[in-house]
Amino acid sequence: MLDGRAPVNRASSLLGGLAVIAIAVVFIVNFQPGGGQNQAKTGPQCAADVLGQCISSGQYWATWRLRFRGQDPRDDAPRAQQEVLDALVERQLLLAEAKRIGISVTEQELTKELRAGRIRFSVTAAQLAKTAGNPMSTLKHAPHTVIPMGDEFLDKKTNKFSVEEYKRTVTDTTHLSEEEFRDFQRNELIAERMRDLIMARVRVSESEAFDTFTADETTARAKFIRFRQEYYVRAVDRTQAAIDAWAGKNAEEIEKRYGSLKEKLGDGCREASEIFLLVKPDASPDERKAAKTKLEDIKRHIEAKTITFEQAARAISQDAVSALDEGHRGCQIKEELIGPRQGLGDAIFTLQEGAISDVIESAAGLHLVRVDKILKGDAAEKSLRERVVRQLYLGNESKRIATEAAQEVQAAVKGGKTIEDALKAHLAKVPKLPAVKLDLPALPEKKEEPANKVELPKGDTPPEKKDGEPKKDGEPKKDQPKKDAEPKKDGEPKKDGADKKPEEGKKKDGDKPKGDKAPEAQKGDAQPKKDAEPKKDPEPKKDPEPKKDAEPKKDAEPKKDADAAPEKDPLEPTVETSRPFTANEEPFQDAELGESPAAVAFGLDKVGDVAEHLVPVKGGAIVLIALAEKTPPSDEDWQKEKAGKIDSLRMKRQLEAYADYMKRLRAAHTAEIKPKEDFFPKPKSSAKAGGTNAPPPPEEEE
Repeated sequence: MLDGRAPVNRASSLLGGLAVIAIAVVFIVNFQPGGGQNQAKTGPQCAADVLGQCISSGQYWATWRLRFRGQDPRDDAPRAQQEVLDALVERQLLLAEAKRIGISVTEQELTKELRAGRIRFSVTAAQLAKTAGNPMSTLKHAPHTVIPMGDEFLDKKTNKFSVEEYKRTVTDTTHLSEEEFRDFQRNELIAERMRDLIMARVRVSESEAFDTFTADETTARAKFIRFRQEYYVRAVDRTQAAIDAWAGKNAEEIEKRYGSLKEKLGDGCREASEIFLLVKPDASPDERKAAKTKLEDIKRHIEAKTITFEQAARAISQDAVSALDEGHRGCQIKEELIGPRQGLGDAIFTLQEGAISDVIESAAGLHLVRVDKILKGDAAEKSLRERVVRQLYLGNESKRIATEAAQEVQAAVKGGKTIEDALKAHLAKVPKLPAVKLDLPALPEKKEEPANKVELPKGDTPPEKKDGEPKKDGEPKKDQPKKDAEPKKDGEPKKDGADKKPEEGKKKDGDKPKGDKAPEAQKGDAQPKKDAEPKKDPEPKKDPEPKKDAEPKKDAEPKKDADAAPEKDPLEPTVETSRPFTANEEPFQDAELGESPAAVAFGLDKVGDVAEHLVPVKGGAIVLIALAEKTPPSDEDWQKEKAGKIDSLRMKRQLEAYADYMKRLRAAHTAEIKPKEDFFPKPKSSAKAGGTNAPPPPEEEE
């Protein structure tokens, strides 16, 4: 039985061993890196079908990871996802063209590129075209299409190519197995060769490069005039009849604006008036301080009733609209006065009716505000409507008049006048604001002097009232009258101190010897130099300090400021001249979006020509441009830059040609490009480092 049982046991053991081996083989095949590639994959396996070929999810996400390596595009994920898909669609179209004309790569060529660490991924033709003219890019290695990863494939000890480092790096970076990665890079290398073939057909002549260089490097200067609405508001008819007539034709615009503000009215509004002084952002601390002092003085005069708020606003306020209305700004809503105007809102909505604020600083300048009325209910709504109608009317009419002014000067320049003469003739017709002079008498109070002498209370104040009494501090004053009588010293043979003070006086008070040194000089002592010391006595010349009494004249200086303010109108149109600029720069930076003052200027042929197009700028002004000069680059400049300009222009033209080629190719195969609507799951890894398809290690001689 034992004999009979032995063969059975041996057979069972053999079969069991074979079963274990089979299970192991299945495990290895399915779970080795690169094997069982579909085990972990879920969801759509194709991002799109192009010409019947699938763009695999693995290659899609590998492209995503390479392109956004070290970045986080989640803030604009939909756009980024579409750009990656478009790039792979174009790559598939290029692969089909390559197959048609017989372009391919050998395994040796692919291995060489991988072993060198040149890892490729596709971007769209439009994205490549953005590199046009970039001197740092090349045709074959345009930015963001080739990643140099050779250093990451090196063994850290030997500093030579390592298969294991290669496996780990490519799979960790792309989440592809080695076999998938080689297939991915094979497609990218073939597509790159197709791009090179398409772009290689483009040629650039020296003359074309020269013309482009001349256009890019020619500089110009422009003369320009800003016609500001705020300046021309003075020419608007402010009669109620004119306002009512305009309102009747623009009811829809008025209701739209009024409705939006009425929602913010809340408990009501406050009618307010303002005096505004413009302070430029680059103003010095002294300039800002002077402006603030000016407003503070104006407030003191208003409170002293030497002038009225309305007179001051009309005379010095630099808000062109409210100044003509004696500072009145109408119904103010708290919700409007936010951000840069928060300070104004805080003042207006905390002051009592009739009260005037302290000087308020804002980004625009300095303000004094007065609350005229506190309104609620129907009265607030009525005041708000009146303000809306008036603001819209003045804004629309001043813009119309400013535009007509620009057109008038434009026509005069076309008629042969210089831009300066044309503007001068125009300004002569603009109504001048009546000069409002402020008579600002010196205020009796001089609060600043006690403020400067705050230290006096430390001692007794009575001595201040008794100017003639001897004071220690006033001892020099005693000397001064005596010095006035110093001529008597010639007859001072009084030996009051002649015997005692010649020697002692030298060591003691330095003031008293001044009167006693004269006798010493008569003795012929070797002290003539000391006799020169009394020359320091010209200290009495300090007596002219009473010139400080002329300070009252400074009190009159505000009058000069008040009179000068209207003469220097910062809003009046003037002829400005720009710095030199090229066609790719702008002569001024505040043009409205979509406007190019440089293009307008370079569109003019001759110096003195005026542009047809009026350029709108931020803030509501209209700008008229004339050509002041145009200077082409020198031949010496061309010779220095020729080689680089030819290369950069060639690249630009080649990338443009490639973009045009892809546009036509996509249009021809629109029906055969089918994106998968349910794509774009989260990236998932399908492999780990390992496999057998890594590039072979470099030969020893390498």
